[in-house]
Amino acid sequence: MENTKELKKVFCPFIRGDCKNDECMMWKEDLCLIVNYLISFQNTNESTPEEEIEYQKELEEWKKIPEELEVESVDYLADKFVSFVESTAPGNQRIWVPHHARRFWQSLGLNSTWAIPSNIQIKMGQVESKVQNLLDTKRQIKTKK
Repeated sequence: MENTKELKKVFCPFIRGDCKNDECMMWKEDLCLIVNYLISFQNTNESTPEEEIEYQKELEEWKKIPEELEVESVDYLADKFVSFVESTAPGNQRIWVPHHARRFWQSLGLNSTWAIPSNIQIKMGQVESKVQNLLDTKRQIKTKK
């Protein structure tokens, strides 16, 4: 019953006022079903320091930038990207680089693009732009023949 008095002071967003306790249709056996439902999502499994360290290591590994992407030139990466696309895409159709970019970057070992430094993002953009131009030029040459 202490729970009942405590919830009396709680604001209920459904009725836009104080909790009505057992007068409410969402009240059952001295409990608010809404609060009970929300509590079920609360993380009760606190991780140990060892688990937290392991998680941080995995996160760092996930965010790691491949050395090849950092040190190689835009031209080298573009040539490698073109080879990758030509080996995976069919024939003479126009190739749209963004469709292939994620797979290419993953093939180099880049797991995620959400935490990339801006200089690497700029480099990736330059590579993708150059690749699109190279592929379009190759396609035009093939269609003229």
